[in-house]
Amino acid sequence: MSKQKQRLYILVKGGILTPSYLMLLTGIAKESGNETIGFGSRQQVILDVFPSKKAEVEKKLKENGFEFEWDKNGKAVAQNIVSSFPAYDIQPSTYWLGASTFISILEQFNAPVSIKVNIVDAKQNLVPNYGGHLNFIASEQELYWHLVIKNLQGKDMTIWPALVHQDDIAKLVYTLESYYKENRDFATWFDDTKAAAPFKYQEASESIPDAEVMPEYYEGFNLMYGSTKYWAGFYWRNNKYLISFLEEVCELCLRCGIARLSITPWKSFLVKDINRADRLLWEQLTGRRGVNMRHSSFDLFWHLPYGSESALKLKQSIVREMDKRDIRTFGLTFAIGKDSFPIASVILEERYFLNRFNIPLLNDYTIWIAADFQTKSGKYEKVSENISRKEIYNVLIELSKRFYLKLNQQTVKKKEKVEDAVVETDEVFQCSDCLSIYHPRFGEEQSNVPAGTAFANLPRTFCCATCGAEKNTFKAIQMPKMMFAAQPNDTP
Repeated sequence: MSKQKQRLYILVKGGILTPSYLMLLTGIAKESGNETIGFGSRQQVILDVFPSKKAEVEKKLKENGFEFEWDKNGKAVAQNIVSSFPAYDIQPSTYWLGASTFISILEQFNAPVSIKVNIVDAKQNLVPNYGGHLNFIASEQELYWHLVIKNLQGKDMTIWPALVHQDDIAKLVYTLESYYKENRDFATWFDDTKAAAPFKYQEASESIPDAEVMPEYYEGFNLMYGSTKYWAGFYWRNNKYLISFLEEVCELCLRCGIARLSITPWKSFLVKDINRADRLLWEQLTGRRGVNMRHSSFDLFWHLPYGSESALKLKQSIVREMDKRDIRTFGLTFAIGKDSFPIASVILEERYFLNRFNIPLLNDYTIWIAADFQTKSGKYEKVSENISRKEIYNVLIELSKRFYLKLNQQTVKKKEKVEDAVVETDEVFQCSDCLSIYHPRFGEEQSNVPAGTAFANLPRTFCCATCGAEKNTFKAIQMPKMMFAAQPNDTP
């Protein structure tokens, strides 16, 4: 990248964009002299623009309704809103969440925000749950969200005292953003908010979900969750996607009737709802373009500053060496640069030789890890300082061992907790022939037995609705009460 260029962040709320939207962006990027574009950790589109093209690019973006932000001293002021929409339909989700839920929430935001906002379903693990300043996490109460506030006014993590209704999310974000800018006392935020507007709150009857576990993969061709359709994930190591390739992807999406693409915080992008009959077309596209669809897991879980050749080379050397040594790192996420807080469990901070010259052999490094290897709290500890590049490998190997030792201890504790728990049971009656269950609470609709009929009150002529076995073949057994809990209906 030429040093004369200025970085431009195009805000893509929630990481959701249509093929037509992306083609408009690639067209603007191409006309401004770019052959590639990239994606950011906050699901935005990134490109670099020469000063002579800046006014023209701004004009075209505004004409097409794009929200954007120019880089200011290495950072963006306006922040893209992150959502776990990319994981919807490819991973398990909270029962009441749908694609329309994310879209309706994102549409509430009619102006950019200067603080980081995450809107996430904790049942997925593709998008970090606690990677923002304001983290809205779907609760089990329909339409309501937990709010976890991090790293504002020096607070590592604060849980909002009540659940927030989804119709109020944007309104609450703008309100809290104004409190932050006014430097209003953090302790009064909740009371001030209740007095300021009629927000809808619910008492939180559940604790906030645990921190996320990293995904097993996010690239390649895979079946969608509970579907016969496929999704495809595309990841390029240098995060520089050829515009010509993206244009082919968009054209194929339009041919196949695919309405949306999504960007992940791993700087990859996903295409969902690929019909089985169309998969060959996508295989041909990736084959023709020579696109690698299966990188090693250690290669995938890194966050690098966009456009940094130094960071990319450092990552590549670490991946090669760790692969050579057959070191397992699954479960850990890595980043280069302290600006990556708090989205990775291991951070490598590079300091140039004499603070000016980037000479890899003479640079030194500081390594940080998230407390308990979890990014939820936002707390990090320094584990090594001023080490050479050669020493990085040994430190990471020791950290990997430390991580798996802790993971093993947590697994043992969880097992003990489950074994010690008291499980409530119901007495039910099981057919000895086919193992069907008669539960007095539900009765037997097929045999016209009303709910609430005790087994002893069933007529002697009662028989198993499944196999026809007689009443005397049923045996009383105890089964966990939770197996008979009513399940909520999914919302389309």
